[in-house]
Amino acid sequence: MLACLAEEIPAFRDGVIAGSSLKVLDREGGRVSGDYTLTRDDILSARKFPDGVVKNAWPIELWDRTKGTVYAYVPRGDYYEIPFRCLMVKGYGNLLTAGRCISVTRDALGSTRVMGTCMALGEQAGLAAAYRVLKGNYPEQLTASAIE
Repeated sequence: MLACLAEEIPAFRDGVIAGSSLKVLDREGGRVSGDYTLTRDDILSARKFPDGVVKNAWPIELWDRTKGTVYAYVPRGDYYEIPFRCLMVKGYGNLLTAGRCISVTRDALGSTRVMGTCMALGEQAGLAAAYRVLKGNYPEQLTASAIE
């Protein structure tokens, strides 16, 4: 993968892999309790939120010891949104999370933990943090132009 990136994207030409895990890690891990917890029903009903910051259509993908990988899909041609409240840690007004530790149920994590979604969540958390530094609070609508 690094060789492909180095060949196609100039910024990766001198890239190296500094290290990797010596063991297989759990797909889940710890998650925070946020101001909202995204659920399986939110995903499968393609729910939209007033504070939705990331759109996602990745299926819920869970491992079952007897059945193997089990999928549950968002309605065809639709998507759900991850609300900003899932990034906010309950009880802390100035602490955000992103990636696979946001406030979601185990089933919802089966959809939100994928790389593209995690990167988009990180971008939104960064935008919100920058806005908060500049304005003293989080924006009503989180967009790149909100911090300019």
